[in-house]
Amino acid sequence: MNKLRRALTILLVIIAASATVLAVLSQTAWAQTILAPHNEEAPTYNVTFDANGGTVRLTPQSTPKDKELVNASVIETSPIAEKAGMVFMGWYFNSNGTGDKIVFPFYPTGAVTLYAHYVSDPGDTVLVSSAQDLYDIRYNLKKNYLLTRDIDLGGENWRPIGYMDIVDADGKQRRYDVPFEGSFDGNGHRIYNFKIELDEDSEGLEANFLSKGLFAVLDSGATIKNLTVSDFTVNINGSISKFYIGGIAGKVFDGTISNCKVMGNFINPKSVYEGDIWDDFFGSYDTPTSNTYIGGIAGLIGASGRSSAEDENTETTEAVSYVTNCSFQGTIISESVAANVYVGGLVGFNRTGEISGCYASADVKGRYAGGLLGYNDSLVTRSFATGKVTGSLAYPAIGGGLIAYNDINGNVTRCYSAGTVSARTAGGLIGVNMFSFLTAEGGIANCYSTSAVTASEYGGGLLGRTEAIVPVNGIIDYANGIYIRENGLFTNLYYIRHCMSFGDVSVTVKDVYYVEDDDKPQGTNGVYHSVFAGGLIGHASEPFIASCIAFGDVLAKSERPISSGDEFVYNSVYANNLIGHSTNQYIAGTSGNARKSAFRNVFAIQGQSVVRNIEENYSDFNSVPNISYTNANSQTYLTNPDGLAFDSAIWNLASLDIANGVYPTFR
Repeated sequence: MNKLRRALTILLVIIAASATVLAVLSQTAWAQTILAPHNEEAPTYNVTFDANGGTVRLTPQSTPKDKELVNASVIETSPIAEKAGMVFMGWYFNSNGTGDKIVFPFYPTGAVTLYAHYVSDPGDTVLVSSAQDLYDIRYNLKKNYLLTRDIDLGGENWRPIGYMDIVDADGKQRRYDVPFEGSFDGNGHRIYNFKIELDEDSEGLEANFLSKGLFAVLDSGATIKNLTVSDFTVNINGSISKFYIGGIAGKVFDGTISNCKVMGNFINPKSVYEGDIWDDFFGSYDTPTSNTYIGGIAGLIGASGRSSAEDENTETTEAVSYVTNCSFQGTIISESVAANVYVGGLVGFNRTGEISGCYASADVKGRYAGGLLGYNDSLVTRSFATGKVTGSLAYPAIGGGLIAYNDINGNVTRCYSAGTVSARTAGGLIGVNMFSFLTAEGGIANCYSTSAVTASEYGGGLLGRTEAIVPVNGIIDYANGIYIRENGLFTNLYYIRHCMSFGDVSVTVKDVYYVEDDDKPQGTNGVYHSVFAGGLIGHASEPFIASCIAFGDVLAKSERPISSGDEFVYNSVYANNLIGHSTNQYIAGTSGNARKSAFRNVFAIQGQSVVRNIEENYSDFNSVPNISYTNANSQTYLTNPDGLAFDSAIWNLASLDIANGVYPTFR
């Protein structure tokens, strides 16, 4: 088609506080050259700059070069807005300054209104506009900071803000974490292109129990918000230990991280002389990484150790911290098989942080590995994780699609996981869940998992294991939330409720090996163990479960070769359609609405395959009833208050086709 050059008309409308039109610029000042189809009129766009309570000062416009644009226009430079006592930060589509900042040259594709956004006068806020400004925050850790532009750190080895070398009274140089106690508003900008290198030579013996990240430590109500951190790599030498590592902060004692995105990679290779792991045994001929927590946002949330350089013995108060509307994308890989290495897509070790509205999409591997959290002892809600989770096969390694280990204060609601989970103990959502009858904490409600699960000892579509802490004096010391002593009634007993698991579960063990110091694999003759596999839970101690459905197939196999041939001896295994092995017995006919039953309205999908060693379609007296796909896809059936009673205000249960992968979602 022939094209003619035509002049485009842009009508620029300026709106002040009174919302009256101050000026309309004609096409003379704002004429741009475009290519338009033959015989087609060039469009006219009204681009309105709303000063949002201030006034607008125009800047000269340069003439752009010819551009291959059709029905489009360009505004080369940004008008400047002014407001008394405020600093102009840019133009946004939203009047409250949320969302992405408009970048100039700006190419409108239709009529649009842009809004000015301001921040308080920098009399109490320090503006950060360069790498040096960012670095200098360490010299005043209690002020408020505002990022005014993207910062490229040039691929340099970043020294975390608050990470200090201090000479003691005895003249010895030591390294400390000094907490950041102010606020840092990323203002929608990003900090990118850097690395953090942790190696034995550079860190030395005095560097243990330190924190690495953009910031070292957050404390005293510090806040980090509206920030993107990307294009970075953290390398942790496989022979050093005792670090807390995160994309935003290594440790959070008392702080809030909100509306932050992190995209990067954390790599902790095996120690040079450390042997590989397949199952029970591991060979370690150098000291591998241990006591280290790694997370995409934060390594550790909660008090643990010294809080300042002034007093290394000071313990911080167990304040509640918050991580909201944050995400991580990337990889977190730890090859160490040593104790106390927790890795999570969002947080490595969460003791006191409330997690809400967050997600991680990551490849996570570690001794204790979770798609979102390695360890949790607090509230997690409205969050999810996708990707690949791999726990090492060293005993007692744990992997969970969302959380590896959920402790007795950990409560999980409205969360889900998707992807794959593989570990010695593996759960589609949670590897190991702990519940306390003393405090009535450690519950899971309104959650689901589509993760496929592979394990070598305990495996479940939702939980690898759930274990209960029962008071020494038994029922008389139960929390009131479970048992009311005055009238002898149980109430709110079901600590796992309204959950579904959709992924297949495979728990198998055949050979047990370890690696000698000559790097050759060695067998361990006669060493074997039982395995536990369930559509919902692999093994459960004192479970009380209501309104749950298991959909995935179950395989449990433990075999020992008799000789070099193909003959095997099969060891004892525990497999079932809902729970592989439970200390509470399912009794047919008493589940229903009986409040004192350990199981109430629990089902496995009709046609589910359960294989125990070589026994196909295995079932026993602990198998739960089947539910048909017709009922499982029915919103009416699922929400029946006298039945499963799923809450339609929480769940989107319309138009399900579970057999074909159309699963329930959350509202």
